[in-house]
Order: sequence, then structure tokens, then C-alpha cells
Amino acid sequence: MKTAELREFLADLSRSTAELTRSTAELRASQLETDRQMKDTDRQIKEHRLQMKDTDRQMKETDRLMKETDLQMKDTDEKIKALSGLFTSQWGKLVEALMRPGTIKLFQERGLQVNQMTERRTGRDSQGVGLAGLVLARGGGFDEFQRFIAMIAVVIEGVVEGIKL
Repeated sequence: MKTAELREFLADLSRSTAELTRSTAELRASQLETDRQMKDTDRQIKEHRLQMKDTDRQMKETDRLMKETDLQMKDTDEKIKALSGLFTSQWGKLVEALMRPGTIKLFQERGLQVNQMTERRTGRDSQGVGLAGLVLARGGGFDEFQRFIAMIAVVIEGVVEGIKL
């Protein structure tokens, strides 16, 4: 090989080496960027996993609270039912107890002869009309029964207004 050819070969070799060095540097930079991106992706995946764990924890807590609320609502429903029983079954007994002491005397003062008192009695008259009352009036027929109902209204009004019987 001649010196000129050799110089040309060395120049080409030098250019190729420079190109190879530049390509290697670009490749290295690209690999570093890929590594950085992969680390960032790993970090994001870890954050996402933590967020999912926190979401799972919150969902479990919400589920627990909902179950607790459900139990409280059932307990409250039972208490309301028990209290409503007091107002439906016990209310009548309360009114009877408030009216009982002076009822016979009050009816007799108003001209309605009352011979006995009975509690929690119901029935129907000969025409099928339902009857229920604290005081059982004897005799007198339907007119006396109407007076009886009117007097019950007076007695109840007196109880409501706090009048002592």
C-alpha cells in the first residue's frame, strides 16, 4: 500500500471511529434516558399501588361504617317499634287511668246513671255499630248512648286540659 492510500485509509478509519464514538455516546445517552424513564415508571407504579391500598383501606372502612350504621338503624327501628307499642297499646291504658278516679261521679252529676265501670271492653249494638268505652251505661237505648259518647268527649277534653276529675 502506498502512503497516500494508507493515509486515506487512516483518515477513513478515524472518521469511522469518530462516528462510532458519537453513535456510542448517543446510545449511552439513550440508555440513560430509558433507565430514567423506567425508574420513573417504577416509582409511578409504586405510588399507584399505595393509592390502591389506601383506596382498599378506605373501602373496607366505609363498608365497616355502613354495617355499623345498618346495625344502629336496626336497633333504632326496634326501639321505635317498642316505643310505638307504648303509644298504641299503653296510651289507652294511660287515658283510662287518668279518667278512672272521677268518671262515675262526673257522669252521674251530668244525669247519666252509671252503675259499674269496666275496662277494655268492646262490642256491637243491635244495629252493628261498634261500641268501646271505659264506662258501660245501662238502659236508655241509643239516646243515652249518644249522651254517653258526648260525656266521654267532655271527660277526655278535661284530661287534656289538665282538669282534675
